Amino acid sequence: MPRLKKAGAFYSLVFSEKEAIEAGIESEKEFELNKARKGVWVLIDKTALIDSAESAIELKLIELIKSLPLSKRVQGVFEKELNEEELKVFQKLLIEKKVFEFKLNDKYRKAVYKLPEEINEIKEKLSSKDSDGKEKKKTQTVSVDYKILSGDAEARIFSSEHEKEFKEHELKGLKCFDGSYCVIKNDLLNEVSPKIIDYMKSKGNSSLGDISKDLNIPEPLIRIACEFLKEDGMLLEKRKGLIKFIS
Repeated sequence: MPRLKKAGAFYSLVFSEKEAIEAGIESEKEFELNKARKGVWVLIDKTALIDSAESAIELKLIELIKSLPLSKRVQGVFEKELNEEELKVFQKLLIEKKVFEFKLNDKYRKAVYKLPEEINEIKEKLSSKDSDGKEKKKTQTVSVDYKILSGDAEARIFSSEHEKEFKEHELKGLKCFDGSYCVIKNDLLNEVSPKIIDYMKSKGNSSLGDISKDLNIPEPLIRIACEFLKEDGMLLEKRKGLIKFIS
């Protein structure tokens, strides 16, 4: 049975090793002793109190983010709503990816704080639109081998979802002059590019539509391959959609 012992000006609650193990009490931890009623005392692990307090602050911050308009959730503005303790917990939420810093595109100087479910909703909306920003038809299918992304926000999401393929050089990406992004599998690009070069050598100039028709290759794939060939200095776009071979 634990005993209360006095040592100088201090009191100690002494447990045997067996009693401590059975009670789940670890050495070197700090405890808080509270009187419940006469003759009944409660021993509380202080780390449990801290964890409980942090959880309460986390819930408060998440609810605050949900309730505030976007103008109050801007980086540097939202922090002004928090006290020192809340700010520490908020930094932890960012590190643990329970809150995200989000920019729709590079036009915005500062990020807006969003929750994971809001990021997922944005991903779904972006995936339901084509490169012109129009809603995709339900029957439309998108090739996994190549894709044209509408802008920075969609490109960031796509890059995070296909990080492994980019690192292993299975996919290649390129930002185009109009702000869109072209993505293609490396093997497919190596297959299509020589066909376009041979065709352009014989034609000199041609439109994307004519190249697509004559080679029987989808026009979006032709456009993507031509963007990479332009980057390599083998083709030149004289005006939108009109391609010239550089000898």
